[in-house]
Amino acid sequence: MLLRLLVAGLLTAAVAACAGPGTGRTQQGAQVSTGAQNTGSSTQAGSGATNASTTGQTPAAGVGTGGAQAAAAANGAKAPGPYTPNGSVDGSSGKASIQMLDAMKFQPNTITGVKPGQQVTITLQNTGAVTHDFLSPGLGVNNAVAVNAGQTGTVTFTAPSQPGTYQFWCNQPGHGQAGMVGQVVVG
Repeated sequence: MLLRLLVAGLLTAAVAACAGPGTGRTQQGAQVSTGAQNTGSSTQAGSGATNASTTGQTPAAGVGTGGAQAAAAANGAKAPGPYTPNGSVDGSSGKASIQMLDAMKFQPNTITGVKPGQQVTITLQNTGAVTHDFLSPGLGVNNAVAVNAGQTGTVTFTAPSQPGTYQFWCNQPGHGQAGMVGQVVVG
C-alpha cells in the first residue's frame, strides 16, 4: 500500500512538472509574483536590479500540488524536489548571500545560525543565463522573488518562532524538481 501511494505521488508530481507554463496552477499556499515588492510579507526583489515586472517577462507557472509538495513538513512546506547539501553560510548576523546557478543549484544552499524571530536578508546573485527565483512558504515568502540572469536581488523575511529547518527553492518550471532546493536552519 505504501509503495502504491509513493508511486501515485511521484506520478502526480511528474505530470504537474511536465504541464509547463501557462497552466494556471499554483502551488498550495504559494503564489508566484514578479513584482518588486511582495505585499504579503517583507520580501523585496531588486537592490537596483531589474526584475521581471520591468522586463516584460511573464510570471512562472506554479508547480502543482501533487506528490511530495502536497505534504507540509512540520517546519513549513516541503520543496518539490530533493535537497542535497551544497555548502553553508552563517546567517546569525541576519544577512547571508547565495548564488543561483544554471546547474539547478543554490550555492551555498544551507543558511545556519538563524535565530527564531530574527529578521533575515538574503542577497540572491543570479550567475546563470536564465531567470531563477526564491520561494519559501515556511519562511513567509509566499511570492517567488525572481532574479533575472546576471542580476542581483534580495529577499527579507522574519524567521519563524519555532526552531527547525525550513526549505526554499526555485519555482521556475522544473528547477525545484531538479534539486534547486536549499534550507534555513532556525535554532
